[in-house]
Amino acid sequence: MEPVLLIAGAVLVAAALLLAAVAVGSRLGKRRRTRHVFTTLSELESASGRPFFPQTPEELRIEKRLLAGWDPTYKGGEGADPKSW
Repeated sequence: MEPVLLIAGAVLVAAALLLAAVAVGSRLGKRRRTRHVFTTLSELESASGRPFFPQTPEELRIEKRLLAGWDPTYKGGEGADPKSW
């Protein structure tokens, strides 16, 4: 009976170690993929050559206004002065 318990214990320990290794490997792979995606997105540029995503506080403010529905070209560009944004 004792050898059976030893074998069962060894199998349980091996299974726990394998599960831990798979979990760590999965997490590291996810971090690597996420880092790659963020790097790729941060390198995107618009047609004008400017960074696609806002980087300065001023660009973040303008982005927030645009996402809220503000359109600087509305009614022929009235109100398109950046100081009035």
